[in-house]
Parts: sequence; C-alpha cells; structure tokens
Amino acid sequence: DQLQATTAELQKARAASLKATKRSVKLKARLEEFNVLELSLWGSWVLSAWSYVCKRRRATYEGSLTLRMQRLEQSLKVSDAMSQVKPDFVRPHFQAWALNVRQKKQMLQLYSGRMFGAGKDQVKSCFFAWKETSYKGMMSKLERHEEEFLQLRMLTDDFYLYSKDATS
Repeated sequence: DQLQATTAELQKARAASLKATKRSVKLKARLEEFNVLELSLWGSWVLSAWSYVCKRRRATYEGSLTLRMQRLEQSLKVSDAMSQVKPDFVRPHFQAWALNVRQKKQMLQLYSGRMFGAGKDQVKSCFFAWKETSYKGMMSKLERHEEEFLQLRMLTDDFYLYSKDATS
C-alpha cells in the first residue's frame, strides 16, 4: 500500500515537474521572441533613422546644388544686362534719384525752419551725426556691392572664356 502511494506520489511529482519544465521552456521561448522583436524593432528604428538622415542629406545637397545653379544663372543675367547698359537706361534712374534728393533737401529745410531756440541746434547736431554715420554705412555697403559685382563679373568672364575654349 505504501509502495503504491509513494509511486503514485512520485508519478504526480514527475508529471508536475514535466509540466513546469514545459512551462519554463515555453516561457523562455516567448521571452526570446520578445527579445528578438525588441532587437528587430531597435534595428528597424536605427535603419529608419539612417534612411531619414540619408534622404535629408541628399535633399540638402540637391537643394544647395539647385540654388548654386540659380545664383549662377542670375549672375550671368546680371552681367549680360550690365554689359548692355546704355545712357538711355541710366538717365531716368539718375533723374529719379536726383528728384528724391531734392525733395528730401526741401523737406529738411522746411522742417529745420520750423524749429526754434536751443532745441534747433541739438536737433541739427543729432541729425548731422546720424547723417554722417548713415553715409559711412551706405558707402561701406556700396563698396562691398561693387566688390561683389566685380567678382561676379570676373567669374562670368572666366565662364565665358571657358565655354568659348570648350566650343572651339
């Protein structure tokens, strides 16, 4: 009797042990699947980020190349336009500038005549100080623009000579 009870108990323990072993194997398999999924998710995220960076870099490069080509075309148009400048083109621009200067001078005289007392001297000195700094700033801008124009002109001349040499 006791022998049968212990063998039955032993068989139940073996069955429970076998069940627990099967459960642990299944649990390990599931954990490995989760680990693989996590790693594949991480890998896909890394690949997606890499792809995004590559696309963005390519788009930036293509955009900068397009902008460079547009700037080059515009500089060629400007150089062509500047080579075709005639006195008939310059005269109306100069007259408009002279009219603007004349009107500003008249307005200055009109407003300076309306100021009275010590305030007039202070306003005049402030205005002339502002005018001097503004004039210096405008002259530096003008010089910088002239230098840039000369550089563009030299560049277009070089391109023209290069294209002329390439065609002959």
